[in-house]
Amino acid sequence: TIVALFAKLPGRVAPEWMAAVTVLVRIPSIARSRSRLRRFRTGSWAQVDPLRLTRAELRAHQHASDDTRTPVRAPLRFFSGGGAWVVLASLVASIGAFIALLTWPAMSGGALLPLRGTVAGLWSDAFYGLRPEGIDQVAPADPFSVIVAILGSAWPAAPSYALVLLWLLAAPLAVLGGWFAATRVADGAAARITLALLWGAAPPLWSALAEGRPAAVILHLLLPWLAYCASAAHRAWTTAGAASLLLAAVLACAPSLGPAALVLWLAALVAAICVWRRGIARIVWIIVPTVAMFFPVAAAHVERGTGWALLADPGAPVPFAHGDAWSIAAGFVDLSAWPRLLADLGITADGASWVPLLVVPVAVIALVAPATGRSWAAVGALAAAALGSITAVAAVGAGLVFAEGEPVPVWPGSALSLGWLGLALAAAITIDAVRRTAVRRLAGIIAVVAVIVAIAPQVTSLHRGATPLASGEFTTLPAYVAAEATGDREIGTLVVEPLTNGSAEAHVVWGSSETLGGSSVLANSAVTVSSDDEWLAEVAASVISGSAEAITQPLADAGVSFVLLRQSVGSQNTDQRVMALTAQASMDQRAGFVRVGETERGVLWRVDGELTERGGLTGSDTTTAWTVGAIQVAILIAALLLAISTRRTRDEAKLVPRTIGDERKETP
Repeated sequence: TIVALFAKLPGRVAPEWMAAVTVLVRIPSIARSRSRLRRFRTGSWAQVDPLRLTRAELRAHQHASDDTRTPVRAPLRFFSGGGAWVVLASLVASIGAFIALLTWPAMSGGALLPLRGTVAGLWSDAFYGLRPEGIDQVAPADPFSVIVAILGSAWPAAPSYALVLLWLLAAPLAVLGGWFAATRVADGAAARITLALLWGAAPPLWSALAEGRPAAVILHLLLPWLAYCASAAHRAWTTAGAASLLLAAVLACAPSLGPAALVLWLAALVAAICVWRRGIARIVWIIVPTVAMFFPVAAAHVERGTGWALLADPGAPVPFAHGDAWSIAAGFVDLSAWPRLLADLGITADGASWVPLLVVPVAVIALVAPATGRSWAAVGALAAAALGSITAVAAVGAGLVFAEGEPVPVWPGSALSLGWLGLALAAAITIDAVRRTAVRRLAGIIAVVAVIVAIAPQVTSLHRGATPLASGEFTTLPAYVAAEATGDREIGTLVVEPLTNGSAEAHVVWGSSETLGGSSVLANSAVTVSSDDEWLAEVAASVISGSAEAITQPLADAGVSFVLLRQSVGSQNTDQRVMALTAQASMDQRAGFVRVGETERGVLWRVDGELTERGGLTGSDTTTAWTVGAIQVAILIAALLLAISTRRTRDEAKLVPRTIGDERKETP
């Protein structure tokens, strides 16, 4: 099976298994064949060995080809075509925008949370099992946890520092991905550079960077590579395998793009059946890893009755400001950034309704694309742009998760990245079709400069202090707890936080910190009260109200070692201050608690006495976890084997042009 997948011949897998099983169970036939061999064989197998091909000879014979077709694929021209230089320029610009990050050990603010301190902890959060938040919840992990584990494993010494590197390298990596995506729709250097710069300066990317949204940043970096592979998935299993992995990663970062991705996939399937008349199995395979990754968490949502929450943003739910529907459809999450920038410069501005006009040059150039000779590619790009805008407008009306008791809508910037990609691809098609070099360059310069002006507030936000980003630590809990939980030990902490509306939030954290990979949409989207919720509510009420009810033993039985009365960021209102003072007085007077002290994270107490260790998985839970994990890993390995290029696939790729959209030039 592995050899067949690596050779890009998945059609051989099922027949090989069927043949092996058939031979295995036909015992009488095996006995007859071996009996005949014993009767008629007169020599040993060693006599036949000299007649056999060696493995090296077999590979040489397989690689030898009498195909006289001339390669048509042009050189990539990454350096001579200017791709390397725009990537380098964007790296310099990114360092200038985020130069303060060079001294930060980690990042905080917005939707950013620390990562687990060990690689083993990162991957334990990425699979089905005990969740790192809650009492003893056993549930599937969000697919985004796998992306977080991969990201953190890239810097194993300090996984949280990988987020700092992500912020510093986001712009050049986006430009790099945009340039390669442009090679699918354009041959000229001007069009490729324009698309690369438009993608690196995309407003959704810089909004995500300024607001601290790691899932949206990763999504923006993956989308052009998905376009690069998916657009040619019907040609070869290599691109189909890579596209399947990238689609799973993209939807893990932004599940809200699922409906748009489904529409585009169905359109590609119809095209494979009716137009290309080939590559149908490759198009079908593209969604298989995505289904495997999302099926466990989707089943949990459907069973609980919160199926729509499957489209919610992964990670920590954070409220955000957003503009009207028309401004979102125009490509901007919030138009208030420019008035704030002007105010910092001492200029009074009544509004920012003029900001969407800065994307008009890109839109006009993109709308001309269907009139070029690449009509199919242009229509597909504009369809993606329309789907992205529609999804973004619908997203702000969908409150699928909760923060501080209030619903939080889906962040529209992820969908706007899809829309911006379609618009940029269509613009590159138009620019590449222009014959006059001067006109091509002028159109690209106007479009890029206008977009750079539009993102000026986000680019300068860190220098002006107009962003929630800040130098963070490797934990969201007090250092005392983090020290006790070194090595991702199962240390439980009950966190109680008074809220501005007069209520309080309580949850249990296991380990040294709340983590990005440990966040769960399943937990954040619950609309019914469970037995664990009731237990937490009773304990939190006892902590805050100062009741005479004993709470030490229930906490010890649950394995909770600490109680943290968290202080809200910023100033507290009267209700919060009264609640915090009452809780402190209550806890200080209770027996069984040792006050550790006041910390930057809040007031901390340690539970005194013998603690019960946190329960593990039951037999059935263990079986489910291993089964789900084995199936997911097997499908991902199959996709990875298909995506690995071989010499044969590279030779075959040279026989078709790199660009897509004109199928008459392709060799079936």
